Amino acid sequence: VLIPPDASVGSAVGFLSAPLAFEAVRSQPMALDASEFKPRVANEIFRSLWHETISVVAAGAARWKPGRPAKERRRAYGRYRGQGHEVALDLPNRDLEPEDADLLRRSFEEAYAAIFSRPVPGAAVEVRTWALEVVGDSDPLAWPRERAAVAAAA
Repeated sequence: VLIPPDASVGSAVGFLSAPLAFEAVRSQPMALDASEFKPRVANEIFRSLWHETISVVAAGAARWKPGRPAKERRRAYGRYRGQGHEVALDLPNRDLEPEDADLLRRSFEEAYAAIFSRPVPGAAVEVRTWALEVVGDSDPLAWPRERAAVAAAA
């Protein structure tokens, strides 16, 4: 967390109202064709990333508002084999299956075409990086008001 020296009140309020979040990333190259895609390996990576991220977010959220479920955002960063630029792909929040290789490839080609105008037909696609972001409750400044409302209703 970076907080600039001499931050204004607006910056402080923004910092305090930002969601509690943490993102972890792992590099694990994996081709997106049916013979080389290893969903079990990707799922193990996401489980490891989940334990890493949830521990950080839960530690912060427990001080403020325990009991609220965290939200996950899974992503992969893919590219055509041999290229240097990676394209972010949003992934479903579930374990990946062998047939998801086609889903990931289609998602990659759509994202690639949105950036570079067209995909490269027949080129091999690979994921280089897997990422998981866990976000806790999004408005810590509202929590005292919510607690007061619950206490008043009781």
